[in-house]
Amino acid sequence: MLRRIGSSGRSPHDQFSATQLTAREREILGLIDDGLSNKEIAGRLCIELSTVKNHVHNVLAKLGARRRTEAAAKARSRLLLGAATQRT
Repeated sequence: MLRRIGSSGRSPHDQFSATQLTAREREILGLIDDGLSNKEIAGRLCIELSTVKNHVHNVLAKLGARRRTEAAAKARSRLLLGAATQRT
C-alpha cells in the first residue's frame, strides 16, 4: 500500500475537487474567509454553534488543513471561493 501512495506522487488532498464540499460547507468556508468566528457564523446562518463546529471540522478534513486560515487560503488557491460561493 505504501508503494502505491508513494508512487502516485500526490497526496489525496492534491486531488481535491470543489464537489467534495457540500453547499453549506462552501458557504461556511466563505464566511471563514470573511473572518467570522464560529459563533458569528452560527448567528448569521441561524444554526447551532455545534453544527458550525461540525461543518468547520469537515471542511478542514476535506481540504487537508489544520487551521481555518489555511483552509481559506487553500480554497482561494483552488478557486473554491469567489463568485460561485453564495453568502447570505
